[in-house]
Amino acid sequence: MKKIILIFVFFLFMLLILEIFAKILFPEFSSRSVEVYKDHAIIHGKKNFYKKLISRNKSEIYEISIRDKKFNDNKIKQDHYVAILGDSVSSGFGLAYQNTYYAVAENLLNKINIKTKIVSYSNNGSDLRSELNQFKNFYKNEDLFRKKILVYQFSYNDLTPAYLYGFDKGHEYFGPEETSEFYKKLSISTAAFRYKYLNQSNFISWFQFTIGKIKYKTWEKNCSKRGIYSLGEWSYAFKAVGLESESEKVWQGFKNDLKNLKYFADKNNFKLYVLISPLAVQLPYHEKMNIYNYNMSCATVDARDILIKELNNLSIDVIDPLPYMKEYVERFNNEGNHEDLFFKLDYAHLNELGNRIMGEELYRTLYYNLR
Repeated sequence: MKKIILIFVFFLFMLLILEIFAKILFPEFSSRSVEVYKDHAIIHGKKNFYKKLISRNKSEIYEISIRDKKFNDNKIKQDHYVAILGDSVSSGFGLAYQNTYYAVAENLLNKINIKTKIVSYSNNGSDLRSELNQFKNFYKNEDLFRKKILVYQFSYNDLTPAYLYGFDKGHEYFGPEETSEFYKKLSISTAAFRYKYLNQSNFISWFQFTIGKIKYKTWEKNCSKRGIYSLGEWSYAFKAVGLESESEKVWQGFKNDLKNLKYFADKNNFKLYVLISPLAVQLPYHEKMNIYNYNMSCATVDARDILIKELNNLSIDVIDPLPYMKEYVERFNNEGNHEDLFFKLDYAHLNELGNRIMGEELYRTLYYNLR
């Protein structure tokens, strides 16, 4: 018994030493835990509060949680109404509500007396099809506003394997064929525990990240050998080498959903925009954000160009903050400073500064439409 206790104490001592070294050597792995409670989550140390909305459509009852705690159950008294459909970027992942890009835009509009309410109906890990279907359950076309605008926030991982395998399956069925179903289900089932508890530790968080780099074959330069890991969740959007045929099917499915979005917007008198959320790899001086070493030379197309062309064909206006963000980054660099626009170790989620810039771009677009 004494020997077991000594081994246990030694084990804890070693973990403590490793944790101290990890905090010194890898400070970027701190504050990466995600804690989920009944009415809020804590992400990147910020409280993300939610308000539950309920819609009754005939005999069905639908629920959705939005970030705006003060939202008054669809009773919007402002002149203008802006609805946003999107994913974790538009659910304000890791941000205080006032730092989300749509809160920035709304505050700026109301400061110059353009009375506007912006509501984001977005969900973490969501996609265009599920977002539109969900929004239909909550929207009532009562035409109470002078102007109505619908914004779909696009992320490059919106072109998902669901277009190939079906939207009625759980996330454990998605992902590379190289990954076993057991591993996928295990990752999903343990996610809450890992994010809340294990990610409290710098060392364990770094260790999980390192295991992920092995899984993603970050050292492999051959696109075909690396397979879907060459571009990860962007593989279908950028038609990664070896996945061109499957990617074309995914694009066709996504284009059909864009047409459905356009039809819904026109039918309900919404002015429609698509807001393209950028990736860190598209910005200069953000190379370190490419944590899994995705190889953009493995892309056979420019997904941004394809999307913009398709939106033009459908007469859908684009909000593209990428050029504006590049200007910001260059200005910082010219004065000898560097500012990241994304959270550390994150190539998809804009931080407070990135959201402010995107909010300014959304404000500019809405201003010219609503003034």
